[in-house]
Amino acid sequence: MCHFVLMVILMISCCIMS
Repeated sequence: MCHFVLMVILMISCCIMS
């Protein structure tokens, strides 16, 4: 569960920075 949340946060951060 924790890993999934971290992955989602990382993906969102990537999208925002793009």
